[in-house]
Amino acid sequence: MSKWYEAVSLLRKDYPVELVCKALEVSASGYYAHIKRPEKAMTDRDEKDMKAIQKVYDKSEGTY
Repeated sequence: MSKWYEAVSLLRKDYPVELVCKALEVSASGYYAHIKRPEKAMTDRDEKDMKAIQKVYDKSEGTY
């Protein structure tokens, strides 16, 4: 879901947040809650998992 909220953040410079959220079918209240929420720090386990997933993705040429 955060990808949608990232898009709202980019588009809010040119358009009202409510309009962008409606177009992307996300709630404005959800967007505002998202930007107020502290960013989660990645753990060592998260980083290892991301590297393993990226390896499988690269090996399968984007299939998996």
